[in-house]
Amino acid sequence: MVSSRMALKLSSSNVMEVLQSISKDLGGHFEEGIDWARMTLDNKMGKGTMTATYVFPGMGAITYDIEFHKDFAFTLVKDAMDPMYFIFCQKGHFKHKYGKESAYSNIENQQNVILKGTSSEENEVVIPENVPLLVSMIYIDENRLKRMRNNGRKSIALYLDELFSEIDDDKPFRYLGKVRPMTSEYVKLLIENKKKGIVGRMITESLIFRILSSQIEDHDSATENDGFSVPLRKTELNKIVSLGQFITENISSTISIDVLREKSGLSPKKLQIGFRALFGMTVNSYISKVRLEKARELIETTEMTISEIVYSCGLSSRSYFSKVFFERYGVLPSDYKKSFVTQ
Repeated sequence: MVSSRMALKLSSSNVMEVLQSISKDLGGHFEEGIDWARMTLDNKMGKGTMTATYVFPGMGAITYDIEFHKDFAFTLVKDAMDPMYFIFCQKGHFKHKYGKESAYSNIENQQNVILKGTSSEENEVVIPENVPLLVSMIYIDENRLKRMRNNGRKSIALYLDELFSEIDDDKPFRYLGKVRPMTSEYVKLLIENKKKGIVGRMITESLIFRILSSQIEDHDSATENDGFSVPLRKTELNKIVSLGQFITENISSTISIDVLREKSGLSPKKLQIGFRALFGMTVNSYISKVRLEKARELIETTEMTISEIVYSCGLSSRSYFSKVFFERYGVLPSDYKKSFVTQ
């Protein structure tokens, strides 16, 4: 029986607006950047942070690093989006039920959870008071992903096809999995990542995909290795993080493996292992992605011409930039820029 509680109804399909609504109701401090938002709470309602990340249409995440001083209950009201939720409770516990259910199911510490309601049912969550909570909640909207022109996003939808095919649209789906150290470590890294800007965004995006993959693997029993092992020491991983920042700050320059090796003291092999472990891609792929992210940021926040942006991001040519920008974001940079000019 839940006695004194805070209760909210959340209806937006925009993860940033959901967090802003929570922050407003709880009296938290809300800040927002490009594709992210954070609520910081330190009052009689609770203490900690909740962070929202918008990956692309149909995919986003909210992380909880918070302790509430009263039971906190919220209802996800049905709207145009009917997502599947991938939840991992790294620390603490809470309760969940679908609208028509009479009893709550317990979501335990270190548990992998996959949820999908029906078109007529709401999700109800109760977070108990005075319980420190570390949680990752990723949402996936299958229909929105499949409408994407970007091949990478379509491939995520295809990857999820088998899981979605198991689900009867007329019946709520709930999977309560086993403890997975690999997922737990990824969630811990995601919540601890406080970096802002391009490096922070890329670390966050990479970890969200790794958490999602790990949770699906658990559901499918597709792996027998439940251990999390990166063959690098923490000091070496910290060097990889620093190199990520170095690349961002020097993106207009020519950056090679040799330059990174000399700066970090890590061998080319360890550089590749580290970038794959932390960012989920090779060194060169990371550099290319940072250049695109920086270019997008400049389009959104400055009045620079496309040619000036190409030069400042160390890209080889305007035509090449237009090609890779379209492949990544599904829109030409010139059209993307026009959308901000007309706002």
